[in-house]
Amino acid sequence: SGLVLKGYIIMLIKVIVRVVGLDIVVQLKAVNILFVFAVLAMIIGSIDAIKENRPYASIYIESVYPINRDMDDFDKDFIKNDVDNDDIKKLNGKLENLAKDKDVNYIDLFAALESDGKLDKEYTDNGYYLNGNGYKQVYKYISKYTKED
Repeated sequence: SGLVLKGYIIMLIKVIVRVVGLDIVVQLKAVNILFVFAVLAMIIGSIDAIKENRPYASIYIESVYPINRDMDDFDKDFIKNDVDNDDIKKLNGKLENLAKDKDVNYIDLFAALESDGKLDKEYTDNGYYLNGNGYKQVYKYISKYTKED
């Protein structure tokens, strides 16, 4: 059983490397790798389940939002220094590729919320959570994709 578990972990790591890329995996700690796998497994499993049970449903994957480290209330302990908007863009590229691979829609909210390469100050009070204006922008942007013709 120990050998099977090791084989399973190696398989999981290979899946993670294939989906998010070796450059990102190398920077992660083991706990983070398992978290990334869990999130990816939930996304992929959810997409597959929805397609099987509701083949007529429209499925959307949205991008990860940008952050803004220049905000006064930005908590550097909440989002570590080794995560920046370039990392988020790389992850979003992987999510966009996943959407293409699974033949689902991708919505780039990073672009809708950013100004000068970071989360627009109008949409946040602390640099990572959206405020009311931010959620209005998200709703406005998503509505373009989800309106019925």
